[in-house]
Amino acid sequence: MGDDMKENDISRSVDFMKNNIFKFINSSFSKNLLPPYIYLAHDMRTYTLSTTTERVAPLALKINGMDFWSICLTGETPWQILNSGPIQYLTGKIEFPETPYDVFYKRGMILKEIFKIAVTKGKIKVPEDFNNGFDFTTATVSTAGSEGNVNNYKRRGFPGQIRTVPTFDFSALPSIYSTSAERNFIDYIHLCMRYTVTELETIYPKSQFPVIHAKYKECADYILNEYQVDLSEISDKK
Repeated sequence: MGDDMKENDISRSVDFMKNNIFKFINSSFSKNLLPPYIYLAHDMRTYTLSTTTERVAPLALKINGMDFWSICLTGETPWQILNSGPIQYLTGKIEFPETPYDVFYKRGMILKEIFKIAVTKGKIKVPEDFNNGFDFTTATVSTAGSEGNVNNYKRRGFPGQIRTVPTFDFSALPSIYSTSAERNFIDYIHLCMRYTVTELETIYPKSQFPVIHAKYKECADYILNEYQVDLSEISDKK
């Protein structure tokens, strides 16, 4: 579900898409990449009904339409449960990104899906030697405090994954079966979009995870040189 955009939101929403999304999509990889239609809607939401719960939830991004995507930058409906006594407001409504961080986060949430599709469709090629040295067979470890284990996913060079559509946050690699040569490259594109070089050192200290630092730079340089996209601009939060 969704509504027509309010008149005063149209201009700023179009400007957001122009300056934060389409700015990073160019002819070197964009042909037949996206669906024919991309809609901007107000107050997109989902409605679900089970035997015990009637629920309405905000929907920031819909990418599974047959020939369209829908993007929501403004909203009024918070996540709520309708049939459990008084309405319970579980999370806030979708609000237009105003602060630099909010702009960064919304931009990344959308672009990560676009670049993921670009790789899976072969519009952006995985470099032939990018995955040299990676072991995609031996089980990984992801439990808290396991950084000293040689099979900890980060010590093995896997940065983790952004696993849900309407977020832009990394979580641990669930298992070695959750990745592949293609997915690993996608995860590194996402890593370059999510964290600046300075932030990378804080979250993935080079002394502990040298492979991640090396592959972060390799990925960023490759995307810049081959596809003219500076991923550091996407990770900028200023």
